[in-house]
Amino acid sequence: MNYDKYSEVKDLIKWLYAGSDETYGYRRIQDELFLFGYVDDETVRRIMRSSFHLTKESTEKSLRT
Repeated sequence: MNYDKYSEVKDLIKWLYAGSDETYGYRRIQDELFLFGYVDDETVRRIMRSSFHLTKESTEKSLRT
């Protein structure tokens, strides 16, 4: 049996993301999760990247001038 220690966090992220009409990025999700006691931003980014198929380019600012 595989135990996913982040299953509760994944469900909460999906709920927050769906409640925002899918407009929240990882920073807003992270701010909301802070209110629930979760503070690890790397975990939030990793979960969002895998669950919502976000690419690294879409989560970083463009450096074009």
